[in-house]
Amino acid sequence: LHGTAWAAFNTGSNTTLARIAPPSRRAEAAGIFGLMPSLAHMLLPSVGLLLVGAMGTSAAFVTAGVLASLAALVVYLGPFPPGPLSDKPAARKVSSWGSLIERRALLPMWLEFLWMSVNVLFFIFPPLFANQYDIPLADLAIYYPIVGAVLIVTRLLVGPRLDGLPRGLPLTIAAGSGVAALLVASTADSVLTLTIAGSIFAFGTTFISPVAMALAIDRSDPQRRGAAMATYSLGYQLGFGLGSLSWGILISTAGFPAPFLAGLVSMAGIAFIIFHARADLMPPKPKAA
Repeated sequence: LHGTAWAAFNTGSNTTLARIAPPSRRAEAAGIFGLMPSLAHMLLPSVGLLLVGAMGTSAAFVTAGVLASLAALVVYLGPFPPGPLSDKPAARKVSSWGSLIERRALLPMWLEFLWMSVNVLFFIFPPLFANQYDIPLADLAIYYPIVGAVLIVTRLLVGPRLDGLPRGLPLTIAAGSGVAALLVASTADSVLTLTIAGSIFAFGTTFISPVAMALAIDRSDPQRRGAAMATYSLGYQLGFGLGSLSWGILISTAGFPAPFLAGLVSMAGIAFIIFHARADLMPPKPKAA
């Protein structure tokens, strides 16, 4: 049930953003939009740990249900764009199978997949890191707020400037930040060092996630925005799911720092895409009045 709701949310919310964001501010809009789930991932694990420790697992699930109910209220009350953008047919016909995947969104989907597959190391697995090094789980309560604060500050400072850059430049900065974060994390044996690594990775997230979403909008047919954003959102979901599975297996067999070193392969994949798709990594040209 949660997976079904998650898929519907990613498709609907991403498509709504694609339709209402001004073309000249797509990366900035995507950055503000993406800040909300990033903050939730950074801050609410600490809340969850405190709730589980104080009142048990049920309290965490009840709290999550309340938050979901508030989201439903926003959907009910919020004004959303009605109907299609125009009556024009799609620029190209696609088969029924082809309608499930929008090929022009595959490039940003792969970028999101590779980044998210490493992102889970810094979001999901710190408790296992703490367990390996005999660090009390309560010590991680400072990790998520600090990394979240870095994400907020950098996104607010950098976001308004992203649309003025070739798309490849912030992607390159992100890949370099990802490499640095993984190398620092591979030397970590304390929450302090892990927090430094997580903060560097959060800095990179400021650049790659908004630009990848803006690319998906740039490259999509306006009449197939739903298919394009559904395809793009697969990168997040597959990266989160397959990354969690892969790193969980690796951690159970080899422990840390093996996953941090293996994550460098994903950063190399991002660098490969940037190099070979550099002609496609330009912001859209503004239309003449």
